[in-house]
Amino acid sequence: PIDQRFPRESTSAPAGGPVFEYKVVIDCSANTVDGPDETFSCQSAIAACERSGEGPGPRATIYTRPPGTDRWTPSGTTCHPTDYPAAPAPGVLTLADIQRAFHETPFATPIGTIQPPGGTTLVNLPTYFALTWPDTGYRPGQTRTLTLLGRRVDLHLKLVHHTYDFADGTHQGPTTSPGGPYPTGDITHTYRHPTTLTPTADTTLTADFRIDTGPWQPLPGTSVQTTAFPTLSIRTATNRLHPDPS
Repeated sequence: PIDQRFPRESTSAPAGGPVFEYKVVIDCSANTVDGPDETFSCQSAIAACERSGEGPGPRATIYTRPPGTDRWTPSGTTCHPTDYPAAPAPGVLTLADIQRAFHETPFATPIGTIQPPGGTTLVNLPTYFALTWPDTGYRPGQTRTLTLLGRRVDLHLKLVHHTYDFADGTHQGPTTSPGGPYPTGDITHTYRHPTTLTPTADTTLTADFRIDTGPWQPLPGTSVQTTAFPTLSIRTATNRLHPDPS
């Protein structure tokens, strides 16, 4: 099969734009998309193009896949199997490939908790917020290792910051603090009016990367994971005097 890379829509795509790897496989029983690179032609593939009048043939199927993936997908047929635009050499790993892999990482999303527990707090009472990391998904301090275009790539995840939105028009952060419980937690908010709302927190992540055994380098770009805290009902408390039952 003919194996190249080409811009998704045309050769006029800007440099650094989206690309696909592709293979053109002549429609003969001896050829498969995962087979060797030898090109076999056959009379049936030539005759198919002669009947359709679409080109000199032989007829071939075009397969595409995003860089760094394994699965080929048929995307059409052609009677001009060698008539393809010039393209970058196959197997060239770019920064855009690594950034794409970073954004496709299955990140963990922090779990949000509130004190007082139970979904209720009081006006003028400090409310404590905390974020903890679950066991599933990639989180700061972990390294994801993958293979892109035949090269080993390590992504070491790092926390940039958290930003807390208390849902009443006030915020705290950016900060690296995950908060904590009463009385030591440093992410607190005092609500002034009774209402019901859902606070949130945005956690921004980035990564350092290295290719094979090369040096670590900062990866441009970030990913944001949004945590929704439990819905919170803010109430007022009323003091009442009760007679002594004795």
